Amino acid sequence: MSHRSFGNRAAAAVVWVSICVLSAAPVSFAEDDAPNSKAVSSKNLEQVPGTSVSLVPPEGFTPATAFAGFQHAGAGCAIMVTEVPAPYAQVKVGVGDATMLRARGMELLEKEDLPLGEHGGLLVLVYQEAQGRKVKKWMRLFGDDDRSVLVLATAPLAMADSWMPVLKESLLSIAWGEAAELPDDVFEGLSFRLKDLAGMQPQSRLGAMVGLTPDGEADLEKKGKPLFSVGPAVSPIADRDRERVAEFTLRSTYRGAKIEATREIEIDGMKGVETLATVDDREVRRKLVIVQTMLFDAGTYWRSLGIAPNEDREVWLPKFRSMMGSFERRRVRLSDDSGRLRLVAPATWTPLEIVEDADLQIGNAIGETYLVGMIDPREDLAERTLDDVAAEFRAGFGASSESVTVKESIEVSELPAIRARVRDTEEGLTWIFVTVRGEDTHYHAIAWTKQDIFDADPGSIEDVISTLEVVGD
Repeated sequence: MSHRSFGNRAAAAVVWVSICVLSAAPVSFAEDDAPNSKAVSSKNLEQVPGTSVSLVPPEGFTPATAFAGFQHAGAGCAIMVTEVPAPYAQVKVGVGDATMLRARGMELLEKEDLPLGEHGGLLVLVYQEAQGRKVKKWMRLFGDDDRSVLVLATAPLAMADSWMPVLKESLLSIAWGEAAELPDDVFEGLSFRLKDLAGMQPQSRLGAMVGLTPDGEADLEKKGKPLFSVGPAVSPIADRDRERVAEFTLRSTYRGAKIEATREIEIDGMKGVETLATVDDREVRRKLVIVQTMLFDAGTYWRSLGIAPNEDREVWLPKFRSMMGSFERRRVRLSDDSGRLRLVAPATWTPLEIVEDADLQIGNAIGETYLVGMIDPREDLAERTLDDVAAEFRAGFGASSESVTVKESIEVSELPAIRARVRDTEEGLTWIFVTVRGEDTHYHAIAWTKQDIFDADPGSIEDVISTLEVVGD
């Protein structure tokens, strides 16, 4: 099953939403995160999973889980591919236009025509500041009469001087193949799925964003068919006012939208906001009803959009709500190399390099949530209490006894353990420490995130660290 057209106007909207995206969140800015001089030239082309694009990712980049592309969590850099089944001539409108970019909060720095073989193309460099973050991004757009591709390469402003030349080199390495086909299971390999499709059929998969329509042959503008899309955000959010974020996101996608109502919801353990709105679409000469659902997951979010002719709202709004109500994140089991420390986390959590000498290092870089596990054989086990060992471990991370807000005795895999929550006001972080006492070994786990993320969503790290298991002791 191949991608099918879902309307040029909708395709152009997808491109602009992608353009406005910020980069993945950094774990840290360290000298080791700077690119080496052969970061691209010494590597081979790699196909971006689920797309028709291949490129040479810079050294240190790994496949992303929240979008089609690659990311470097330590440097906060990302390369994201968005494919749309629409003509290049239609999609390119405004992409290199300084006025249109400025209206979306971006400053045009460079622009050049850059064809890809016989296909038309543009290369654009912009500066963007939004939600308290400053980034630079290369945008390479190319395509033909049937389909277009936008590849974004983004770096935080603080790292831009080092990374932008390397990211540009990566974009110049792009090769383009045949349109990727939809898998039989459209959610295969993604970090989420819908259990109820309400009779809708998969129509497109743009990166990690899935589109569905009544018959899989959507063209909303010409045929008036409903369209439902769902997927993850690819950048963190700085504003913790959920209703304000939801309204801003909706109006950024549909200018002139008139909001009718908002309500708080909870799906798959995540709190969210549903926004109901209408918009007068001049191209189809009819009013459309829009229901947007945003589920807030740590420092990022999941988003769905259901769109239908307003006169059919009584039919389609219940279907859209039923579909999103069946949303669930895919969980994965993660462990250290020995298999002795195990956890269950959403599939958006992946192995990361965070601290030295850790046995298990995982996190959601975009959501700014992290966890480290350590196995600590001790010869003096009998001479020291579990409480002493736990306090020493916390002190090693700079946590004083005065900063502990909650401490409790628990069991992990039927072994005695101590769990403590630490509020680090100086760094603006909340930490959760767990120390487990085995027969001749201590096991430690520490999870952390920003204080405002934890305050808004304690489950962002508590739900993961609570699944900790110790095996073989």
